[in-house]
Amino acid sequence: MVSVADGPRTLTAASTAIIGMVAIAADADPAIFPLDRPALITDVETAIGAAGTDGTLALSLRAIADHARPIIVVVRVAEGDDAAETASNVIGTTDANGQKTGMQALLAAQAQLGVKPKILVTPGLETQAVTTALGVVAQLLADTIVNGMMWAIDKPLPPPPRARQGHH
Repeated sequence: MVSVADGPRTLTAASTAIIGMVAIAADADPAIFPLDRPALITDVETAIGAAGTDGTLALSLRAIADHARPIIVVVRVAEGDDAAETASNVIGTTDANGQKTGMQALLAAQAQLGVKPKILVTPGLETQAVTTALGVVAQLLADTIVNGMMWAIDKPLPPPPRARQGHH
């Protein structure tokens, strides 16, 4: 075994570590997070500053940043007038111009952004219909069922425990 301890090394993200997220944020910067279009996030801390304070986007990005610094494909959708309209926006469709909206836009990420999300989340927006549709999108994105991951969590996770300080 040979170990190289100096010189530059190129690190690439494992394709299974790319997160695809659908979130709402009425006050997000539309230049960074266009409505119903996949946006590539490689610096989660910077993205949090553009995510606004309304909706699920900023809190979800913060929760991710507390644990890791992955590549994230974000699709920002509009919050509906009621839960059914919000779920419909999250699920998305293909519009009259052939543009995919909502979670369907995650299917266009590889062609548009050069990455294919494998971990799919819709934090705080889960309903039975959203979860079912997310399962379909996960299968379409997966090379095999084993390589695609999806979580359906109907409530926010508690904050991560803080490291103990002092005690050396």
